[in-house]
Amino acid sequence: MSERLAALVVACFPAAALVRAEPELRGCPLLVCRTEQREGAGRVLPHAKVIAISRQAARAGARIGATVAQNLDINFNLVVRPADSRAEASARDALLDVAASISPRLEAIDGTNTAEVLIDLGGTQRHFDSEGGLLAALAQRAHRCGFEVGVAIADGRATARLAGHLAVVRTEALVVPHAGAAAWLAPHPIEILRPLLPAEKRDEKALWEMFQRLGLLRVGDLLRLPIDQIATRLGPAAAFLRRVAAGEDESRLRPGRPRTTFVESALLEYPVDSLEALLFVARGLVDRLCTRLEARAFTTRELGLEFGLSGRAQASRRLAAASPSRLSRNWIRLLRNLLEANPLEAAVEELTITARPEPLRAGQLDLFLPAGPAPAALGEVLARVATLCGEHGIGRPTAPLDHRPDSWQLLPFVAESGNALGGAQVSRDGITLPWVLARPLALRALRPPRAVEVGFDRGQLAWVRAPTFGGRVVVASGPWRIETAWWTEQPCRRDYFDIQLSDGGTYRLFEERSRGDWFVDGQYD
Repeated sequence: MSERLAALVVACFPAAALVRAEPELRGCPLLVCRTEQREGAGRVLPHAKVIAISRQAARAGARIGATVAQNLDINFNLVVRPADSRAEASARDALLDVAASISPRLEAIDGTNTAEVLIDLGGTQRHFDSEGGLLAALAQRAHRCGFEVGVAIADGRATARLAGHLAVVRTEALVVPHAGAAAWLAPHPIEILRPLLPAEKRDEKALWEMFQRLGLLRVGDLLRLPIDQIATRLGPAAAFLRRVAAGEDESRLRPGRPRTTFVESALLEYPVDSLEALLFVARGLVDRLCTRLEARAFTTRELGLEFGLSGRAQASRRLAAASPSRLSRNWIRLLRNLLEANPLEAAVEELTITARPEPLRAGQLDLFLPAGPAPAALGEVLARVATLCGEHGIGRPTAPLDHRPDSWQLLPFVAESGNALGGAQVSRDGITLPWVLARPLALRALRPPRAVEVGFDRGQLAWVRAPTFGGRVVVASGPWRIETAWWTEQPCRRDYFDIQLSDGGTYRLFEERSRGDWFVDGQYD
């Protein structure tokens, strides 16, 4: 039984890759030609051969294989661009990301002028109402990644490819009925079978002229001939097309695996030495990266940037967020802050951005805590805060392995599930309550500790006076004495007290016994 496969086909792929990299070219009559290289940039010459054209250029009379000058003679309004191998490589990876959002079993077929991806639909139908709904989802995701694709579903590898190519021509999604490949193909012109042949056989005139002489104009005409006679008289290529036309293709999907590193690059037409102009270019690259991450249900906490500078110099930078994020505007803010603090030494001619993906992590809800922000939303907020505080200015404070009571250090922030907090138990009056219901006191530490004046009555604390608070001591507990680091040049000898004043506030004080000075260490909330 043949596999049920979906096909994504992008025609005139070099032009489609440029349109994806430069969205302003969408809708323009675009010519793509091979170039002569000079110091990393492409130079378009009048005699360069055109290798791809957009649909609008074809309507304007442009021809693949003609020179740039010949096409401009036909229509002077044609837009000429050099082929960009970096844009094509990123576009192929992005097309695989679109396919991988449906199924991990896929095969990439690279042609000279097209890009095709076949997707095994086994086990995916339950996620969609119908095969038409699956094709609509594929087309929508491809459009978000910058592609106009032909999408189709059929039995078998060969029929799916043919339906995908036909979907490009018709600009509509096609669904070939199950076990109905022969009947579906029969009324179509025999030329529809051309993409299935190897590159050296595809344009072989003898085969197609023989079909014309024999009156084989449609696929159904080929089906009426016996397979043994076709193999003997017309050769193995014709026999292969006969088997495909009958739906007897037995070739299996050769699955590959999309890359796990996301890369987008741009070769600038002119060197850029302005921060705003560079951010404009970077924004397009980051937008495309974030769209690809979203298609694969990934996020990232780090971007690597490689700059090609004037004079063949190179520079690299690293952007790290406090929490994973795939919101492009947050990464652009981080990049602006980074380049303002560490400007580049020369104008930029080339920019490559690499993202290392991480899977999205779901947060576990809690019975006793309100629903918190989604992990992705929390990462976006932390990324915004990081743009203000810097990469090393955000984290979670923790107490190190030290004897000093006020020692602390900042560790990278790691979002924890609500269970760690909601599961805590506190006993009060013999009743065990969740932490959120017990509501214990929290000490708001004052750093650095503030000096205060204290008074005594019969050896007990009687009053406290400070610039922002003061009053008579109503309740006092203590002292709790610590004496540590006595083996160092700055030993720590303190007596701690918890007090409640007549103004209603509750504070923690300590006496520095080596000097006799008093300080307020924090206030209880």
